[in-house]
Amino acid sequence: MTRNAIATWSSCAIWILGFLLALVIPPSSKLIWIPDTLLLVGFFPVLFVWQPGWPWLIFGIGNMFIGFVLQVAFFLPDTGLPQTMVPVRAHLAQYHVPMIWILTGIGSTIYGIIRMVKHLTLWLKQKARKGKSPEGS
Repeated sequence: MTRNAIATWSSCAIWILGFLLALVIPPSSKLIWIPDTLLLVGFFPVLFVWQPGWPWLIFGIGNMFIGFVLQVAFFLPDTGLPQTMVPVRAHLAQYHVPMIWILTGIGSTIYGIIRMVKHLTLWLKQKARKGKSPEGS
């Protein structure tokens, strides 16, 4: 089995577990953070296989943004929302823990930056080595 296949199947298994736990864990439970965590961590295997660092950066920034939106949704009063949005806000506030999204985003962003710096450093070293080759080559 190839690395891509292992990563894909690992991601699928983590996502399925996350979805199943989302159906089982009630919103009043202190464990309600686990389904979102698994759904987010499910992206890690496929991101690890993909070499560039920028997907980690995009993933991290996107998750931080979603986390901040969830945090705002938690504090929005129902009175200022259209009636059709009240159940949506209630669902977001009950089932999604903003800090999981924010912390996953911060970690992914930091890892993406480190990975990008590493790849850039290796690329610059390779360019420098090519520049020092003898002129007869």
